[in-house]
Amino acid sequence: MHIFNCKQCGNDFGRKNGKYTFCSRSCANTYHNVNHKPSRKFGPEGKPRFCKKCGEQIKKGGRSLYCDAHKFVRETRNKSTNNMIFVELKPVIESRTMKDMKTDGAYKSNAYSAVRDHARKVARLNNIINECFICGYTKIVQACHIIPITKFDENTTLAEINNPKNIIGLCPNHHWEMDHNALSEEDRKKLNKIK
Repeated sequence: MHIFNCKQCGNDFGRKNGKYTFCSRSCANTYHNVNHKPSRKFGPEGKPRFCKKCGEQIKKGGRSLYCDAHKFVRETRNKSTNNMIFVELKPVIESRTMKDMKTDGAYKSNAYSAVRDHARKVARLNNIINECFICGYTKIVQACHIIPITKFDENTTLAEINNPKNIIGLCPNHHWEMDHNALSEEDRKKLNKIK
């Protein structure tokens, strides 16, 4: 048996064979997370980044290659001329209607799923799904539409359907009860206060 010295905690440990530097994964992770800096820096502490379309300096952190004015523009190769061109991406999802979602190839089969995904994003951004509105449960909270998606006209935009005033956070039990019209009278009164 070979005796090794852990590079993180300094304890001696034994192994049958091989070369070991750490006594456990915990020591290895602690060492690498504390003692090693990331190889690339992004944002304010890294080197300045400039928009690929207009050349303006990007002020916010992250990995973005485009400024806010051009965040829906991407560089692609023109197949006929083989030159690089900038193309506008699809319109922002908030401005789309349910009718658009159902006819567009990307969302055709799961338009309602796309609406629900967007609702979860809106709920997260507005801190709506921190706890169940009715019981205060915090472990699993779902974004729930007060007025169901199916009650809206097909020409209604996603911004209206997923308005933060139409979304509440509910635990799975209360969400199911609300969807199946099984809420108690007391719980209905709580919901009616916000409508």
